[in-house]
Amino acid sequence: MSPLEMTDLDMPRQTTTVSCWLAPLGSQVVEGDRLIELLAGEVVVDLAAPATGRLAAKQVAAGDSVTPGQVLAVIQTDDEPSRE
Repeated sequence: MSPLEMTDLDMPRQTTTVSCWLAPLGSQVVEGDRLIELLAGEVVVDLAAPATGRLAAKQVAAGDSVTPGQVLAVIQTDDEPSRE
């Protein structure tokens, strides 16, 4: 499993919220694919998949506030067995 963690945007006075997910749960993603759109004040930031695999879990929803280091999603990498 490879976690997608919220990065430090170096915007201490801005609350960062999840604007929307750009990939549906269960979809295949490639490292570098845009997965989630965040809004910090008037700045829009996209976070990319940290690994190639399947978007196995979303830990936050649109509208949620997020903080640096928080796990936003989990990617099940191609070399891991499925837990389904």
